[in-house]
Amino acid sequence: MLGIGTNQQKGGDGGDTPFGQGGIGGVSRGGAIGNGYGSGGGGASQGANYEGASGAAGLPAKLIIEEYA
Repeated sequence: MLGIGTNQQKGGDGGDTPFGQGGIGGVSRGGAIGNGYGSGGGGASQGANYEGASGAAGLPAKLIIEEYA
């Protein structure tokens, strides 16, 4: 079932990594970018009278390789 509400909803937060924190989801706007390596961008949420917006992009990751002898 699909319903249309007038209350504002928050978009989902971006994913965290050991090196960064995900962006905060937007309320009737696009989401915020993350903070730190590999963090995900926040999702967007649209109210009834708002234009469409996209979620924020995630940030590049950092790969750490350890060599064992």
